[in-house]
Amino acid sequence: MIDLFPFSGFTVGVLGLGPHGIMTARSLDLSGAEVWAWDDDPDRREAAEAEGVPINDLSTCDARELVSLIIEPHIPHDGINDHAVVGAVRKAGGEIISDAELLARAQRDAVYLGITGLGDTEFLCGLTTHVLEVAGKDVELGGTAEKPMLGQHPLGLGGSYILLMPPEKLDMTLSITFETAIWLGADSSVDDATITAMRGIFHRQTKPRTAIVSVDDPVSRDVYEQLSQADEQVVVGISGKNRLPGGIYISGTMLIDDIQGKAVPVTDLGAYDSYSADEQKRAAAFTYAAALSFGIEPRVAMACLQGF
Repeated sequence: MIDLFPFSGFTVGVLGLGPHGIMTARSLDLSGAEVWAWDDDPDRREAAEAEGVPINDLSTCDARELVSLIIEPHIPHDGINDHAVVGAVRKAGGEIISDAELLARAQRDAVYLGITGLGDTEFLCGLTTHVLEVAGKDVELGGTAEKPMLGQHPLGLGGSYILLMPPEKLDMTLSITFETAIWLGADSSVDDATITAMRGIFHRQTKPRTAIVSVDDPVSRDVYEQLSQADEQVVVGISGKNRLPGGIYISGTMLIDDIQGKAVPVTDLGAYDSYSADEQKRAAAFTYAAALSFGIEPRVAMACLQGF
């Protein structure tokens, strides 16, 4: 569990008491914050209270007393159709933030890898964690269904957090500059506000930080081209469908590294049960690129992929 020492002595609200919200409330409470936790669902409140979470009806509290409100990402907070508690805290001048923001403020010396977008994010998170761990990196995974952000171990200098960052969490997370940012994909059904939030994963990235971006749909291809043209960070394109000069792609079942323009075959993913689906092969391309961005040698990254 993460020690959230920057919030010790302050009154902090937690809205939404699923597993991630409960972990947030417990971490704040054990760190010396005065926690006011609430969920509109009575069953969730009961479950949280059974775990020692301080319950306080945020709908009847004085919002001016809260310095921060941490919310689960599904709770409306777009500034237009806010949940009533979110709107009250915002009006009172309090900040609306995510559990990832808490992590960043408490673990300032760590390195962060962020993953956003449409696709099999759970598989990609697990694969990337495996490859970096086997390659000798000190890493922790957070943000997936079974891995709350604040349930991770403190890593500090030399450690790396791999974080699943949906757009509705990115728009409440301001303190992280991702060393490596992965954009897994999007489609025409994703609205402009969501795309804008997703682009937050590249916030403040400058070279040698790396953006790893799908080119397999028009929205993502446009993001890739804009980032490449701006040339502010290292940009690596990924395709699970087509040859991609200068990027990393899947040809048949072969993972190809063309970053240096040499179209080097990395490994035949068809030889491994872990990559039976096309989306899993595509995830291998993203993970391979992420490993390179962390300074892992190509042959080591290849061996780690083969061992998953």
